[in-house]
Amino acid sequence: DEQMGGYGRHRKAYNDPPSGSTGAQHLAAELKLDFERLWVRNLGRDDRVISDHGKEARFPFLDEDVVHLLSSRSDGDGNDDDGGLPLDLICDMTLPPGVG
Repeated sequence: DEQMGGYGRHRKAYNDPPSGSTGAQHLAAELKLDFERLWVRNLGRDDRVISDHGKEARFPFLDEDVVHLLSSRSDGDGNDDDGGLPLDLICDMTLPPGVG
């Protein structure tokens, strides 16, 4: 969700960007912030809960290659020479909630 715009706040960031920013740029910034906080906000808690039940967590979407591909996304700023996926291929905010 943090990497692919899966939360309602991501849709809000896309649909209601601050002045001087496009929806795609604001969404890309929000996704970057979410990913930077992921280690503190989510993974520590998840690891404690899962290990308390004698299990070990696996996070396939945090594989280095997956993270690199998703974090090199193009944010629609016209500077698309980074080889990243266009943001609208990762999360299509024109689709209804729960679909895009």
